[in-house]
Amino acid sequence: MIRSALQPATSVVRKRAQRGFSLIELMVAIALGLLILAALTTVFVNASATRSEIDRTSRQ
Repeated sequence: MIRSALQPATSVVRKRAQRGFSLIELMVAIALGLLILAALTTVFVNASATRSEIDRTSRQ
């Protein structure tokens, strides 16, 4: 009986000590960040190519 009464208190202490992100959460966040960065880079490159094409066409 004493053990079951003390067990919830120790689990609360453990949960408070385990703050932060796990390795898997960090890896998922990095992967998502890289995907977003790749998408933005693709959009930028395409916009630059389109602008160059429009400039070349307007000079003709």
